[in-house]
Amino acid sequence: MNKSTLKTLEILEIIASSKKGMTISEISKELEIPRSSVDDIVKALLKKEYIYQESEENKRYILGNKILELSLSVKNKREIIDVVNPFLKKLNEEYNETIFLALKDGDYVLYVGKIESTKNIKITAVLGSKKSLYYTGLGKAILSTFTEKEIEEYIQRIKLVAKTKYTIIDPYKLKKDILEAKERGYSKDYREGDEDISCVAAPLFQDGKVIGAISIAGLYGNVSENEMKKRGEKIKEVANKISILLG
Repeated sequence: MNKSTLKTLEILEIIASSKKGMTISEISKELEIPRSSVDDIVKALLKKEYIYQESEENKRYILGNKILELSLSVKNKREIIDVVNPFLKKLNEEYNETIFLALKDGDYVLYVGKIESTKNIKITAVLGSKKSLYYTGLGKAILSTFTEKEIEEYIQRIKLVAKTKYTIIDPYKLKKDILEAKERGYSKDYREGDEDISCVAAPLFQDGKVIGAISIAGLYGNVSENEMKKRGEKIKEVANKISILLG
């Protein structure tokens, strides 16, 4: 690990462990780090609001609001998973397919929930992994909530790389596919990220903003076009119910 990064983490930890805050001199002495190095790191932490100084007279530093924001963000994600899980279980029981929950993470989806099918099917997405929006059903469900201008900007700023021979990498076709998903209310992924898998997905909202998506994924050969449509309507219905609960 980078020494500067390690020192920064150590400084945050020691400030967090102190009930009354710590001065630069105290931090330097406790961690055996040169005062000049502590001073530089403290200035950076102050700028990013990870810590703040109690007053000009009292040169002690305590944890700032940014730490609280990060903590609340983690808690919020945990609460989202708790709300969504019962719905994922019901979908799994109904279809005996793998059901996913992913959260929007910039231009990626972050897989945070997964209930496996009892069928002997290996689906490569693992919890904690990230995938690009454009070639996943979950990602395209999120993209379907973008305005047409936002979709165009997204396509322009990323590099479209084929993950399989079915991945849509033509900008015009990708935009068309996303706009069709917007009109339907759910997206389709037909072997675009994994040649053996197809899925349908629908976006999740909280406070009027898209936060992620849920999907039903299974072997492409086992699902007819008519069945895909039925699953799409179902995943849209369930996603709407979840979004209402999330507020």
